[in-house]
Amino acid sequence: MTIMVNKWLQSVRAHLYPPTCAMCGCVSDTQLDLCTQCREVLPHNSPACSQCALPLESTSHETLCGQCLNSTHSFDKTFSLFQYSNPIDGLIQALKFNGKLRFATLLGNLLADALADRPPGSLPGLIIPVPLHPSR
Repeated sequence: MTIMVNKWLQSVRAHLYPPTCAMCGCVSDTQLDLCTQCREVLPHNSPACSQCALPLESTSHETLCGQCLNSTHSFDKTFSLFQYSNPIDGLIQALKFNGKLRFATLLGNLLADALADRPPGSLPGLIIPVPLHPSR
């Protein structure tokens, strides 16, 4: 019964307040606050070093960057869905510094979608946010 009520409330909410794209401001054609056109231009971090997640050249067949080949880390793998560049950096800054909490939902849903597409044994063991500076 609760699930039915929640779905009904979500349907009413979507009808009264349709999702608006966080980037271009148009009414979104998806359930996210991001339209299909803007979602396609997001700076995905692929290919990337499998250990530190730094971007690799698109022609590289290596899975590790030069720094990870030559040093050891206290972690085995890192996954970063996006590169920290426009427009992702703006969304994160608006969330962290301007209280735009709807971007937390958007970014969380994008991460959840990406993780749902991964094979069962390759899910991350931890999800670690990058905190604000201690003085904040």
